[in-house]
Amino acid sequence: KTLAADATAASGTTGTTLTSLTGFSWTLVAGGTYAFSIRGKVGMTTNGGLSMAFKYTTATLTSIVVNASQRTASAFALAQSTTVTDQTKFIDQRATAYIDVELQGSLVVLLGGTVAVQFAQNASSADTTTVYKGFVGEFVRTA
Repeated sequence: KTLAADATAASGTTGTTLTSLTGFSWTLVAGGTYAFSIRGKVGMTTNGGLSMAFKYTTATLTSIVVNASQRTASAFALAQSTTVTDQTKFIDQRATAYIDVELQGSLVVLLGGTVAVQFAQNASSADTTTVYKGFVGEFVRTA
């Protein structure tokens, strides 16, 4: 899937409330194993920052491994999470104004349902945090 329009968050709008990216959800089958990749350009400041998470609707997971990477022209950060809790923030920072982000990994579904990609600011700010049009994502069933 490809994000069709910019999505923005700032205090006074969504701010620090996790909000699903329009059209960025997938139906997962019980017992399925999936590989996923969510990546693209973002705009943020060190005032507002960025948080990204998955929202599970009905779906519950047996396991997940998420590698979250963030890049600028001169900086790179990588973190790994294995937390299956709904709305766990896999990216959650404002120390650096990154321009590229990626969530990559795999998961095993216990109960079927949907997973949506969500975003928000890390800290409420009048500065805008944006996930830009053209952000891409895919979930591929591998077993």
